Amino acid sequence: MSAIATAFLAGFAALFYLAGAVVLKNWSHLPPVIAVLAVVLALGVASVLEIEAMRRARVGDVVVLIIAVEVALACLLSRYAFAETYTWRDVAGGAAVLAGVILLVQGDRPQDPLLEPGLPVAAD
Repeated sequence: MSAIATAFLAGFAALFYLAGAVVLKNWSHLPPVIAVLAVVLALGVASVLEIEAMRRARVGDVVVLIIAVEVALACLLSRYAFAETYTWRDVAGGAAVLAGVILLVQGDRPQDPLLEPGLPVAAD
């Protein structure tokens, strides 16, 4: 599976984590059984997507990508759905996080046999 497909898995995992958080925010407006089922379903789907993404990429990269996408989506949702406001410093911090994610997923990785289990190890 390509890196883009792995990024989509991580992005959808972030989306489902956020869906669970939205249900938790509106917990008092929902019947308890519906709320519990919605949270369990959202977090269950998110976990499965995250596990699948971690099978295809480095754990740290996947976790950082999920967190960054979840934070960006949460900021957009809170701004437009809940009418929350942000200062220029908040926006600058978000931009720094996204720049860090771009730097993380770009660039070459060293071929270290200890980190890459499928590579052959040279004899000393």
